Amino acid sequence: MNNTQGFEEVPANINSLSKRRLVCGVGVNDADYMVHFIKNGIKIRCVYHATWTAMLKRCYSEACQKRQPAYIGCSVCDKWLIFSNFKAWMEKQDFKGKHLDKDIKIKGNKVYSPEACSFVSAAENVIAASAKNYIFISPSGAIVPVYNLRKFCRDNRLNASNMCQVSKGRLSQHKGWVSHG
Repeated sequence: MNNTQGFEEVPANINSLSKRRLVCGVGVNDADYMVHFIKNGIKIRCVYHATWTAMLKRCYSEACQKRQPAYIGCSVCDKWLIFSNFKAWMEKQDFKGKHLDKDIKIKGNKVYSPEACSFVSAAENVIAASAKNYIFISPSGAIVPVYNLRKFCRDNRLNASNMCQVSKGRLSQHKGWVSHG
């Protein structure tokens, strides 16, 4: 079975199976095929395994969390600690060219699971990662909750940098908009 460009599931041999260890101390690679191999001097990786491993590293690698502290406190559900369970889920997703996300479907979520995760474009991921909650008072006096400041400003022809300064109290107002507090 071909699961990515150039990757063929080559049955695992006894030698490769004997070298397997827990991934990040928690993940079980139960694939019956070799998840990566060298072909013509090029390392070819299974996209499912590469995605699964990256997810585990974000949650359980201290080195990764030093570089990306937002992942401190994140975890993977028990079901997905078994590679074949994650792969079965991923095979049903539209994942090509997208990023695995755990907190767009469930805001603030810290657990990777089938219920919480989806694959999103890089642009969606950046927007969601930088989105925060704000509350402003409009020029007409209405209280307006804002989740994504960039999108809100784009939609309302406001300067995002100025609105950010208003939210921090560094500017008293921008085009009549003031911070709610």
